[in-house]
Amino acid sequence: MELAEEGGISDDLIDMVVRGLKLPGNIIPDRLIKYWGGLTDFAKLKGWRIIRIATHPPELQDRGGLGTEMLRRIEEEAREKGIDWVGVGFGVNAKLLNFWIKNGYMPVHISPREESNKW
Repeated sequence: MELAEEGGISDDLIDMVVRGLKLPGNIIPDRLIKYWGGLTDFAKLKGWRIIRIATHPPELQDRGGLGTEMLRRIEEEAREKGIDWVGVGFGVNAKLLNFWIKNGYMPVHISPREESNKW
């Protein structure tokens, strides 16, 4: 598992993002500001973006819910630490999309091109 802290963005930076600035290290707030106009207050909240969550070795995938259990532990720790939101960015395929939807996550942005950060 790998997490990145995002959010907690100042009003000045939010205004710059609205005008087109790409905000490095804040992929989820950046996308929500740009593609879901009016959600600028979301960028002020502090969150965790799940960069990677994987079960290894691959033979253990799809067995027993190990990935789902790890996700639940991340969410629990976020609540304990007062984190406002947990989100994820990933290169989409059917298996991954199904995992996230099954675990209660909803896609809010899907890019038609592959980006270097795999959003």
